[in-house]
Order: sequence, then C-alpha cells, then structure tokens
Amino acid sequence: VDANVADTEGRWEEAARLRQRQLDAYDAMTHDTKMLSWRLSIQRMLIQELTKAGKLFPAEIAARDALKRALAAFGKDSGDTAELVVSFSSVLIAQGRFAEAAVMLDEADKVYKAIGSPRETKIVNLVLYKQGVTLAANGQWRAAMTKFDEVTANMGEEDEVYQARFCREVSRALAMIKVGRADEALKLLTEMTQRRTQKLGEKHQSTAQARGLL
Repeated sequence: VDANVADTEGRWEEAARLRQRQLDAYDAMTHDTKMLSWRLSIQRMLIQELTKAGKLFPAEIAARDALKRALAAFGKDSGDTAELVVSFSSVLIAQGRFAEAAVMLDEADKVYKAIGSPRETKIVNLVLYKQGVTLAANGQWRAAMTKFDEVTANMGEEDEVYQARFCREVSRALAMIKVGRADEALKLLTEMTQRRTQKLGEKHQSTAQARGLL
C-alpha cells in the first residue's frame, strides 16, 4: 500500500507506518548527505501524519530528530531548516503549546524573508496561516484575521493549493465570527463540513468539529 494513498484517504496511522518504513530503508542503505533533503521531506510527511493521527509524542520526537539533522547539515538560516521548524510548530499547535509555536513561526518567517522567498509561495503562507492560528488560540481575533486575510491576498481564493491547504482550519471560521464576518464564516464552514464528510466520513471528529460551529 502506498503511503501517499493512505494519507490522501485520511488513513494517517497507516500512512505514518509506511512512511517510517521508507525512512528505515533509507537509513539501512545509505548515509549519503546528498540525499538528506529527500530523507527530511519524507520525515516531514511522517510528522504531519503522526500529528493528524493524534500521535503527538511520536510526532514531537520525529520533529526534534529532523530539525537536529537539518541544523547540523544546513544551519539555522536555510529553507530546509525553516520548513522543519514549521513542521515542528504544527506539532506544538496540536499539543496546545501556542506560545512556543508562535516563537518558532516567527523565526521561520525571518528566515524566509532573509532568503527572499516570494510572499505567494505555499510555505511562506503556511507560516502566516499558522501564525493566525496561534493568535486565534490566544483570543487575538482581529490580529488572527489579518494573517488569514494576508494569505488570501497572497494566493487568491481560486488557487488550488489555497483551497486544499488553507480552507480547512476551524480557527479561521471562528475568527470570522468573532470579528463580525458571520456570512463568510457560514460559507466556509459549510464547504469545510462537506469536504470533511466526503473525505473522512460523517462521524469523524474533524467533521463534527466543523459542523459544530454551523
């Protein structure tokens, strides 16, 4: 079974097991540093899948290991390292450690600005979006909405990556409600509920979470 297929179908524990096998096979065959970026990309996916599966302690272990490898190989001011900082921040957000996540995201944002990453790229907007999530978690609704709106302005609502990646976070809808944009929130939550129902099923926790705000 392909790990990417399992991920796409929302079978995250299975995807994580398959992803770990890829890493084990890599480690058994080679320690070629030229392949390290590939290894870290697999590890990033593992971190995401463990986080989605609710396996937050293994996800944090994987995130720390990947970040340590990236720092040793590329230093703190590289795109590879910054991307793993963002992955680590996702684990912290899932654990409710929003202040720590915010610090990490600020550091990643500084790196992307320093290396001249275009503001419309996916990773830069992922940083902005997660900054919005941490602000929303602290009740800073208008500041959070500013971040969310910046992502929309950077990418455009019709962008496929935007639709797939940045239209599924409940905190964005909640921020809309809190700042008086209820009509937009209703539209977003309706679409989110439909998408989660189709992908994850009627009874999945994520589906229920989105429906609960309707």
